[in-house]
Amino acid sequence: EAAALSLFEAAAADAHAGAQFMTAELLRGGSGGAEDEARAVRLLHAAAVRGHRMARQEVLRLLDADALQQHGAPSSIELARVHADRLPALDGGGEHFGVYRGDGTAATLGELLDAAARSDVVVLGEVHDDPVGHALEAYVLAKLAARRPVALSLEMFDADVQPVVDDYCCGLVSERDFLLDARPWDNYATDYRPLVEFARQCGLRVLAANAPRRYVSAVGRAAAGAGPADDDGGWAWWRPDSWPAAALQWLPPLPLPPLSDDYMEHLRSDPAVVRTDQMGLDDEFAAANHGGGGGDGDGEGRCPFIGLRASDGLLQPMRLWDASMAHAIAGALADDPGRLVVHVCGS
Repeated sequence: EAAALSLFEAAAADAHAGAQFMTAELLRGGSGGAEDEARAVRLLHAAAVRGHRMARQEVLRLLDADALQQHGAPSSIELARVHADRLPALDGGGEHFGVYRGDGTAATLGELLDAAARSDVVVLGEVHDDPVGHALEAYVLAKLAARRPVALSLEMFDADVQPVVDDYCCGLVSERDFLLDARPWDNYATDYRPLVEFARQCGLRVLAANAPRRYVSAVGRAAAGAGPADDDGGWAWWRPDSWPAAALQWLPPLPLPPLSDDYMEHLRSDPAVVRTDQMGLDDEFAAANHGGGGGDGDGEGRCPFIGLRASDGLLQPMRLWDASMAHAIAGALADDPGRLVVHVCGS
């Protein structure tokens, strides 16, 4: 880190905006043995003047924080309004996205926000690698948080890192330590960091809503016949006494309720698309993936997406996954019935 700081400082001296921003980040974090907040702010300002987008955002955040110290701490809604008021008007949609009602008729983003603000839970379903979808998620979150108290619930963090998420959101730990301990997805920096940083700056609660991946994987291996065995020759994962006591705190109450007819019909008629690499099931379901991506049985050329149907071994891990997120959302509503929960999940 000291060597990196030295290289960035040399480039920053030549008025390179990106290097100025990175030097400021290292100085603020104390990397390389140096910590100089005043110099970091000057470098951020210089980078912002040269058009560096992230530097501009950080300077605005620092100005807002300075205003807080002078005038007292506003509510999360007031903080969100400051951000939401800077967003462009997107009501008409345009070439990149459209808004439709359930019956297929066109609507506006304003109508969507009005309906969402009257709800208890808003589920933002995404395609994980869709940049337009991610931008809209950040937009909708900011607009809703500017209207009423909101909690942000994320499929992308497992329940057992909730203490780490809480530590970061309250300012106890640095972002570097948060990222080391929270096991973020590979696309966190580009796609989910804006959501978490907005929630953190506005004092919104952030829920790590998913079941720990290792437990989802264990249920998947059991469904594929590769899991641990009990006295009856199989692992009854749905029984609480089948799990170590420490694991139960990160799982929804077991046994899970029976699957509804609507849930099963949805899976049969419109199978969800699941990333087996995200679930930790690549080895167990390698053969099932060959149909989508080709290959000769050695794992090469596999497509990471497979259709989930009732006949596949993915039904039970999906059941645990969905129940975990539902349990996290229900818990947030019980803690504060007046708060809107915005849940982000997808495929």
